[in-house]
Amino acid sequence: MSFLSRYLPRAAHVLRTEGPGVLLRKIQRRLATTPLTVAAKPELLRLAEPFVPVTFPITDSPAVSVVIPVH
Repeated sequence: MSFLSRYLPRAAHVLRTEGPGVLLRKIQRRLATTPLTVAAKPELLRLAEPFVPVTFPITDSPAVSVVIPVH
């Protein structure tokens, strides 16, 4: 994907909706930032002992309910 095909639609949208001043400030801010770099390849954490899953007792009248939304 070329530079123009990647950023031209975004720039046109900002120019159309927010004006040339905002577009210029966004471009200046983008040029002033340095890209993030990773010093080393990430490694998986090693557990010292086997992982034991958390368990909860089952009861007929719970005091609380825990709902974990998952998308």
